[in-house]
Amino acid sequence: MAVVLTLLAAVAATPAIAVEPFHFSAVLRSGKKVGDLVPGISALKDVIKMFPVAAQDYPGNPRPPAAFPEVKIGKVRPEPATVYNPPQTSYALFFDDNDKLVIIEDAHPPLAGLGPEAIHQRYPKLKGTGHDERVIELQGQVEPCVVMMVLFNAATRKVTKVAYAFTCPTAGSESTRRDEIPTRLRSNTLAVARAEAAE
Repeated sequence: MAVVLTLLAAVAATPAIAVEPFHFSAVLRSGKKVGDLVPGISALKDVIKMFPVAAQDYPGNPRPPAAFPEVKIGKVRPEPATVYNPPQTSYALFFDDNDKLVIIEDAHPPLAGLGPEAIHQRYPKLKGTGHDERVIELQGQVEPCVVMMVLFNAATRKVTKVAYAFTCPTAGSESTRRDEIPTRLRSNTLAVARAEAAE
């Protein structure tokens, strides 16, 4: 009994190591912040509610994607099933077949106009993943399960687009937190320990 209580107390005292999900602040062209997009967690229906209502014939309404940014690193390559361009923004938001946000593409990012050297200084984890006469591409993992992709115009060597891709599975993922000891288990363990101590 004493050994069980000691073990339970040790488990309860162990700090949980959690990974905070990546948040992207969604902003309208007017500068108004409308909320956070969380790759791997944000659901299509909830994201649509964040933005101004679009007309039924708005061309950016959810539809199958014709193309999407190609992730060249990470555990999972996102396979978007739906793309949505929210009104009054420069975003293309891609959702997988679980209706979870897996790619955020910003065609007018705050980094626009910066060159590769400036980006390397800010994001040293980014590496060259493609180069041709039109585009220079850098990619790198910037958070657990999140790959950042930066595209430059090859002629001007200036940032033109930035994208973030979720590279972990989304099936059944209500959260991207990865606790060593899940909160529910920790709570149950404490309750058992208190009950046994009371006896």
